[in-house]
Amino acid sequence: MKELVTWAIARARARGMFSSRDVIGFVSIMFEINPNFDQQQQISTAIDSQSATASNRIDQLMALVPDKAWDEANATHDIKSWRPAYASFNANTQSSDE
Repeated sequence: MKELVTWAIARARARGMFSSRDVIGFVSIMFEINPNFDQQQQISTAIDSQSATASNRIDQLMALVPDKAWDEANATHDIKSWRPAYASFNANTQSSDE
């Protein structure tokens, strides 16, 4: 589980989420909706359009994105989306076994 969360935090930061509140919100959405929720077009556009210095970016995201876009992100959920995190876990496990 630690590797999943670490990977999710890295994804949040890569999308410009830096405050604890925003990182936690982004990671929560990854677990609840879809690990690739931010690839849905309207969500991605909303994330990219926000000011990099804005506080409460997750709150802004929730206000900007219509329910239909969240439904679409949820509908495209694929468990395989977590593979990069599992790959990281496997790489760390193998290196510690050596």
